[in-house]
Amino acid sequence: MFFTSDFIIIFVSSLVAWFLMLNTKPIIQDVKIKFVKTEENHTTETVKE
Repeated sequence: MFFTSDFIIIFVSSLVAWFLMLNTKPIIQDVKIKFVKTEENHTTETVKE
């Protein structure tokens, strides 16, 4: 009985964690679009002496 109840608790908590991970993907993409600064010019300039 002890093993079965632990298995049920772990199974339900893993389903909840999986559901939360699915819901955070659009949130992460939205944050990336709005708040992450992208550089259009990827070349670095060298200092000429």
